[in-house]
Amino acid sequence: MCAASAFLRELDPVGDAGRQRRLSGLALNLLARRAGRLARERGFSCTDAFSGFRGAGRIDAESLLRRLRLARHGVTEIALHPAVGSAAPRPDFASWCYDWEAELKALLDPRVAAALNDAGLVPISYAQLPNRARNAAEAESAAPRQLPTTASAENSGSSRAA
Repeated sequence: MCAASAFLRELDPVGDAGRQRRLSGLALNLLARRAGRLARERGFSCTDAFSGFRGAGRIDAESLLRRLRLARHGVTEIALHPAVGSAAPRPDFASWCYDWEAELKALLDPRVAAALNDAGLVPISYAQLPNRARNAAEAESAAPRQLPTTASAENSGSSRAA
């Protein structure tokens, strides 16, 4: 465990990394909601919810099980950074002070697999996200087409301004 991580855990043993991280999380949450709304309006694929910012690098099996119980309807992304060993997978990640192996162990915990199964949750990759633009286009092409009924309006004596 790196010194910064030990210090943060000592300050806040329940896992909250402090005021700075809460404010950063709030700002990120607001920006992400706006970006998600704009992305969906334009037909881009994206998740419906996100979990893991405040616990980044410290998600153990218990924390992951809690997050699974709180998963909303739709697609929820749970951020994890699994790796083998305690060393950062790349030198530029060393300052993150993440517990890479603990997050790998959380993913491999049999209770997590059972919780996923019991809740009917299915892990997917980004490639499997619902493509809202494609789905909307397919729905539109499958919908029955209706022709304008101007002839029937003319026959009924009603008039329309052009």
